[in-house]
Amino acid sequence: MAEDDLRRRLERLERLLTETVRRLEIIQGAVEGDPEARYMVMLTLKALQLNRGGLEVASAALRAERFLEARNLADGINRAIVESLAFQGPMNISEITRAVKKLRGTASRRIISERVRRLAALGLIREVGGGRGRRYELITGGRQG
Repeated sequence: MAEDDLRRRLERLERLLTETVRRLEIIQGAVEGDPEARYMVMLTLKALQLNRGGLEVASAALRAERFLEARNLADGINRAIVESLAFQGPMNISEITRAVKKLRGTASRRIISERVRRLAALGLIREVGGGRGRRYELITGGRQG
């Protein structure tokens, strides 16, 4: 029940943000001749885009939670891995282990590595390139359903 309420609230916030951005874009066009007003509208739009990014992260975490629950995999370790990747972005196994340890108080690198491989095989997270070593990120759409 709480998850449905959270999902509804996130969807409502997304709709409100989208409508606010649309209205600000209209205002931006109307204040074309006033550089100071145009600048203020531009700053407001940028701030809203930052908030929208946070909503997208929260929505991705919620979708991942539903994915885990649907497969009876919603335990503390998997949730902590998903939460860490959702809010901190791509990480390697050592970074994920440290993040999970902060959330749970304890974490085994071996267990985290096994869980990450399993979640990747299920299509919830994926390995990403860039830099040395393997890094993983939460898949924010597509295969998780």
